[in-house]
Amino acid sequence: MREPLQKMLTTEFSKRSLRSMIRQKDGNQGILKEKHLREAYLGWLEKTIASNKFQFGKLKPIKVGSFLAYQPTLLGDDLVLRRINGIIRNRYSTRQANRNTIIQQATILLEENCPKHIYKIDIAKFYESIDRDFIIKKLLDDNLISSTTHNLISILFKNFGKYIKYGLPRGLSISATLSELYLKDLDKKISEMDGVYYYSRYVDDMIIFSSKSRPSILSEITDFLPGKMKINFDKCVSYYVGCNCLITCECGRSPCQCAVKCVCPSTPQIEINYLGYKLTIPKIPLRDTKKKIIVDVSMSENKVRRIKARMVIAFLDNHKLSNFSLLHDRIKFLTENRRIKTQGRRGKLMSGIHYNYPLITNMAPFIAMNQFLRSQVYANTGQFGVKQSSMLSAQQKNDLAKLSFVSGFKSKRSKSVSSHSLKNIRKCWQ
Repeated sequence: MREPLQKMLTTEFSKRSLRSMIRQKDGNQGILKEKHLREAYLGWLEKTIASNKFQFGKLKPIKVGSFLAYQPTLLGDDLVLRRINGIIRNRYSTRQANRNTIIQQATILLEENCPKHIYKIDIAKFYESIDRDFIIKKLLDDNLISSTTHNLISILFKNFGKYIKYGLPRGLSISATLSELYLKDLDKKISEMDGVYYYSRYVDDMIIFSSKSRPSILSEITDFLPGKMKINFDKCVSYYVGCNCLITCECGRSPCQCAVKCVCPSTPQIEINYLGYKLTIPKIPLRDTKKKIIVDVSMSENKVRRIKARMVIAFLDNHKLSNFSLLHDRIKFLTENRRIKTQGRRGKLMSGIHYNYPLITNMAPFIAMNQFLRSQVYANTGQFGVKQSSMLSAQQKNDLAKLSFVSGFKSKRSKSVSSHSLKNIRKCWQ
């Protein structure tokens, strides 16, 4: 091994490298407040790792939807996991795909006035079906990480076994990174399929553009899937954009005479719900090949339903707590944006209705959610309405009704929110 690389490997878990893993949100932990305590703790971590005596502590389970996610309970575990994650990402150039970049690329392709076959494919129980033994062997065979890092991952996987029999636990950033590593070969195989000119995957959601019809694409991808991974057939959808005559060619000539004699008046309108967005392709006259296609981008129907459900839950929780300030913060959380402090050059992380869906061009879902919010605020019939009417004063109702999804999206209005406030706001939705 060359000297520079050897030196780099021996400093992977030094005090300095571990110190760089400390984040703004860690600042409230007592051991970090005092410099001498922090340095002593980092020194202890470095020494424990170097002597192969480091062990990961307990993981805290958190209910997220229908799944359990996990979080480290110890600061040291958090720092070591972040460091391992950074090493893997660096050595393998592995990154999770950017959701908005995928939508931008898909929109551009959909606006091309040419026939195309589109396949939306979902992997069932994604994290739960990843083979940990395969990852350990791959990391060892590739020889891109140090023995110290490999040993820590082995210890980590043994710790995972206390919580899940197979796969990787949700909620840990290293699980996302290792899942990308696990599926690198799958991504390559799908990209190289005959006729496929665009392929992207965001965690378990794939989208494929092909110039050819592939009736057996699901069985082909099933053969590519590693280990115990399976396709969720109930969530798979295929679309065809173009002339129906091209699908039902009967002349057998080249070029197809059926297409020349096309009698299709236009392509059908197609809606694709993907990654929280809904992409709507309008009807286009087929004979007008110069007609520019403009794809309508709005929020997906599932996401709209989820936000409406969160509004209702927030109101119901207020019926129990009678805490208008918290209710107001929760509705603002849904309708506006927030700034979250982060360490390093990135400064503040922006999140919320605009920053989570910056590509939306159609305001209709936001208008509908505004109307739904007002209907809940001013409800006065039924069990919910009677309770709501007695819980809120006229001024409080007006204050809530002023909050707007449309305004929050267009103005990009945001406010700083502390981690403690975020925890209280999200509590009723967990």
